[in-house]
Amino acid sequence: MSKQALAVLFLSLIISIGCFSNDTIIDPTEARSLPERFGLLEKKLENIELQNQLITQNSETALQFSQSVVDWTAMIFGAITLIFLIAAVIGIRELSQISKTKKELLDLRQRLDAELKEIESFKEASQKNTAAIIEKIESESKSYLKAIYSLNSGIRNFRQGNSFLAETEFREALKLFPNDYMANCYLARTCFSQGKYLEGNQILNKAIELDDRPHFAYYLKGENYRRLGEYDLAIEALTKAAEIEKKTTIYNGLGFAYLKKGEYQKAKNTFESSLNINRNDSSTCGIAKTLLMMGKTKEAGRYFEETILLAEESTNKNRNQTYAYLNLAFAHSFFDRSAESAKSLSRAIENNDSSAILNEQLFDYDMVMNAENVRFSTAAMRENKRILESKVAGG
Repeated sequence: MSKQALAVLFLSLIISIGCFSNDTIIDPTEARSLPERFGLLEKKLENIELQNQLITQNSETALQFSQSVVDWTAMIFGAITLIFLIAAVIGIRELSQISKTKKELLDLRQRLDAELKEIESFKEASQKNTAAIIEKIESESKSYLKAIYSLNSGIRNFRQGNSFLAETEFREALKLFPNDYMANCYLARTCFSQGKYLEGNQILNKAIELDDRPHFAYYLKGENYRRLGEYDLAIEALTKAAEIEKKTTIYNGLGFAYLKKGEYQKAKNTFESSLNINRNDSSTCGIAKTLLMMGKTKEAGRYFEETILLAEESTNKNRNQTYAYLNLAFAHSFFDRSAESAKSLSRAIENNDSSAILNEQLFDYDMVMNAENVRFSTAAMRENKRILESKVAGG
């Protein structure tokens, strides 16, 4: 019920009472002030109602706040509980992880200890191996130096004509290094100089297998075959040597093999190939001898003159040039210069390393003087031939 309705009801009640009573209940003056009082009363009622609403609102707010407090308390408690639970779980895991980590660390330490022991063992073994290697190197160095000394000494003795002493030196070197290429080659050469041709060839066959470029071994085989008169075998071996290494000595050997076989044009072409590499007295003398065998005496003379110039230049640089002195002797004998020829031949004999070289030169004289297609000789040539024959016969 509203305030206005309540005031009207109250006023009607008073009027009704006044109608049924003769007594003056309300003074007219007071009656005039009733509306004002009712207004005041209405304001009081409104204030009371407003206060009741405020109280109700405060109560509801307090209730909501208390509920919120309860909810927040529950949430906080739950959160705290959850935190403790999480911490507990994490703690358990951490403890488990710590335990696991500790075990792994122990295992790691055991492995490290084992590896350290292995390292120490390896270190000890390495030190022993290093010492053994150093000892081996020192031993091999001594052996190597000894082998080099034996090889050099053998070459020196061979050039001085001491073939058997040279052979001993080469065999000593091969005891230390049996697969040394040069030692095998020089041993074969000493065998050839002593007439042991089969053994020399067998040694050279081994030497050829020991080196990637065995031109020297093929050259020695070719020269040996040439001195034995096996010109086809000589040409085959010397051609292989020339295919590996283009050297004047190889071409000269091949040229003389063609010359001895009677293939003069091939001989001349081969000597010219040698001259294309290097102007040397052996090649020019070879061409001169070839032209002489071909009956071209005048042209041969020009090459003998050049031979003398080149050979003298060579002997001025090195007085131990056996072949240069032999070439000088032959060239001077062509011009019948007996004194110069004899002097050069004597020096060649002094420097020769074996009778094989002198025998080869003697064969050249025989070819020139006894060839069917040419009859050319001088007194100096005949004298040189006699000297060479006696020297070769005497060994």
